[in-house]
Amino acid sequence: MDRDRAQALGVTPVQIQDALYSAYGTREVSVIYAPADQYSVIMEVEPQYQRTPDALSKLYIRSSTGRWCRSTRW
Repeated sequence: MDRDRAQALGVTPVQIQDALYSAYGTREVSVIYAPADQYSVIMEVEPQYQRTPDALSKLYIRSSTGRWCRSTRW
């Protein structure tokens, strides 16, 4: 991560960390409640996009100015 470039684009290190965790971790985004059980809803990218470094170029973050910034720029 190029912190100076990210800052110039209006993207914080925390935003980058959150985007990477959301894509490659197991972030629980919701819970579905059923009469007998509950189910966690997990957000992640499809496995085919987790296998190669090229997939990182498809990751975008919204900057503080509202622009979408591609991961190859930060």
